[in-house]
Amino acid sequence: MSNEWTDNDSGKFLNLVDVITPSRYEQMNMLTSLIPAGSNEEFRLVELGCGGGELASLILEKFRSIRYLGLDGSSVMLDASTGRTRLFEDRVEFQLFDLDSNEWRQQLPKPIRCFVSSLVVHHLNDEGKRNLYSDLYDALEPGGAVLLIDIVMPHHPIAQSAVGTQWDVIVKEQSKAMTGSEKTFDEFKNDGWNCYSHPDSMDMPASLFDQLTWMTEIGFSKVDCFWQRAGHAVFGGYKLV
Repeated sequence: MSNEWTDNDSGKFLNLVDVITPSRYEQMNMLTSLIPAGSNEEFRLVELGCGGGELASLILEKFRSIRYLGLDGSSVMLDASTGRTRLFEDRVEFQLFDLDSNEWRQQLPKPIRCFVSSLVVHHLNDEGKRNLYSDLYDALEPGGAVLLIDIVMPHHPIAQSAVGTQWDVIVKEQSKAMTGSEKTFDEFKNDGWNCYSHPDSMDMPASLFDQLTWMTEIGFSKVDCFWQRAGHAVFGGYKLV
């Protein structure tokens, strides 16, 4: 991977994501099941880094009265999300944003029941993650939640190596199962998507323990990891009523 994300990277990611993400729809279904709302309840949800719109579609299908705002730093991603969620266009809005900026955080529509994000927050450094979690907590309505799918970093190099190897094995299996060949796995390897074996400055995953600790210190309750495989985790916390 290069040290700066480009539209070309966005296009590649959209083409590869189902194969190179371990059990992707299992992750997304787990996250969706944790959203603190009834299926017919009116509430607002914000997704940070909406990508190709797959998670948005699952959420919009399950929650029929939701108001959804999708944010992404790539116009390629926003175009893909807009196309995928066209059936729900009366309930959705998409905007460009800079994850590390404070501007979009100050302009968020309120009240917000839930923030979700998939494979985005690891692009912030540790201080950026802590600041983000604090700002999202402040923006939540009581009873709301921050729910994340992200890459997390094991503490010990032995564990990091094992997680990286596991990720490779899963992608090879999924490449064969989904495409009938190892071509997508070869592309995954050659382009250095596995941040455990090919570290780069764009990927700054923090440990799961540290992130759950930060959330607890900020004031989140019910903080936990709800799913984990090959360095990918579903985790988050809730704001007390």
